[in-house]
Amino acid sequence: MGAYVQPLIAEAYQQQGDTAGAIAAYEAALAAPSHRLNTIAILRQLADFYLSQGDYAAAIVQYDAIHDLAETEITRGEDDLFGRSGLNFRPAIRMPLMIAT
Repeated sequence: MGAYVQPLIAEAYQQQGDTAGAIAAYEAALAAPSHRLNTIAILRQLADFYLSQGDYAAAIVQYDAIHDLAETEITRGEDDLFGRSGLNFRPAIRMPLMIAT
């Protein structure tokens, strides 16, 4: 639940100009259990917050965390798309066409 409520609290802190409170709320949201896509959204919000504050190094850390979380075997590029990635694609065997006459 915290992963879904804390970003709203962070926005309230931002509107009040409380930078430390906003960061603490975002970090609490990231510490709470959440779906991976929600975690990515929180990281993006935190990165945007850091950008708005001019803290580019902290924003880059968040973008790197997004990259690491979003990366899968297929997007990593290390695995052959039709091999170890689980798709196990095998081309169809070409059979001669037999026409009944």
